[in-house]
Amino acid sequence: MTTDLLLSTFNADHYAHYRYWDTRQANPVHIQQLPERCYALTVNYPLMIVGTADRNLVVFNLQNPQVIMLSLLAMHLSIRLISVGH
Repeated sequence: MTTDLLLSTFNADHYAHYRYWDTRQANPVHIQQLPERCYALTVNYPLMIVGTADRNLVVFNLQNPQVIMLSLLAMHLSIRLISVGH
């Protein structure tokens, strides 16, 4: 799967679902329930971090949809995912 054909979408309601799409297909590749609404998002393929309304960070591996939950007491207003040399 090439990375230029990928799309992520989120529901804005309380039933926060993350959907990961291959744009060549009609159905999502993966659907994941989030603990709350998405307020912040950053991607550095293959990782994606979502900041949620309840101050959690949800980390996704987009090559193999696994979820890691991180809870923060005081999440900052922005998040960023950067690459560091090999």
